[in-house]
Amino acid sequence: MFEISRHPRSQRLRQRLWALLLLAVVVAFFSAWFMKYLVPAFVVATLLVGALGALYGPMNARKRRKAMERIAKRLGLKFTSAPRTRGLPGVRGLYRLGLFQSGDKRKLLNVMNGRVEGIRVTVFDYSFEIGGAMGGNSETHRQTVCAVYDEGLDLPYFELKPAGAWAKLCTMAGFEDIGVAESARFSAQYVLSGKDEPEIRTAFTTEVLGFFETCPWMHVQGGGDTIIFTHTGGLLEVKEVEALLMDGIRGLVAFGAKK
Repeated sequence: MFEISRHPRSQRLRQRLWALLLLAVVVAFFSAWFMKYLVPAFVVATLLVGALGALYGPMNARKRRKAMERIAKRLGLKFTSAPRTRGLPGVRGLYRLGLFQSGDKRKLLNVMNGRVEGIRVTVFDYSFEIGGAMGGNSETHRQTVCAVYDEGLDLPYFELKPAGAWAKLCTMAGFEDIGVAESARFSAQYVLSGKDEPEIRTAFTTEVLGFFETCPWMHVQGGGDTIIFTHTGGLLEVKEVEALLMDGIRGLVAFGAKK
C-alpha cells in the first residue's frame, strides 16, 4: 500500500507544521503573561514616573530660582523670578535678534540685570515653543542667555554658531558661511553668517577672533549695541551661569566696548 506519510517531503512538511504550532503556543502563552503582568506594571511605572516628575519639576525650579537670586545678589544685580512674556524695558535691541523672533509662547524667567565691571548686562532663562499648529505636537526650547550692551557700539547683525556636523553640512550645501582667512582655528570652530559681509569682517578683528578661539561652544547673535551669548544644549547649570556672564563681558570688550 502506498503511504504518503513516509515520503521525505511530507515528513519535512509535517515537522514544519508541528514547529509552527509549537511556536504559536509559545507566543500565545507569553502574550497572555505579558498582558496579565507586564502591561499593568508598565502602566503603574509610567504613572509613578509622571507623578515624580510633577513633584520634582517645581522643586527643581524653586532651587534654581534661589541659586540664581544668590548670584544676582553677590554681583549687585537686580533679580526678578516672575516670568515675563512681553520683554524687558530698556533693551529694545534684544528683540531685533533672531533668537527672540523664533517660535511662540516666548518667556523670560529668573532675570538678573544691572552692571558688572561697568558693563550693562542681563542674564535670564529663556524658553519658546516651536510647532503645535493645527493640533500638532509642540517642542519647547530652553536656553540660558547672557545679553550685554554698549551704547557706543553699532555692530552689523550677525550670528555665530559652533561648527558641528549639521552646520558644516549646511555650509557644504551652499548655506551662508563667512570664512575668515585670518584664523583657521576660528573657521574650524565656528560658522559665521549675516547679510552685511564686509561690515561683519571688519567687526571681527584679531581681538574678537582670539576671544572666540578660547570659547569654542558659544552661540552668539549680535547687532547694534547688543550681543547675546548662549551655549548649545539647553539651560546651563547654575554653577555655569556666572562664567557665561563673564564670557559675555569679555566678548563685548573684545568688540570694542569701554568698561
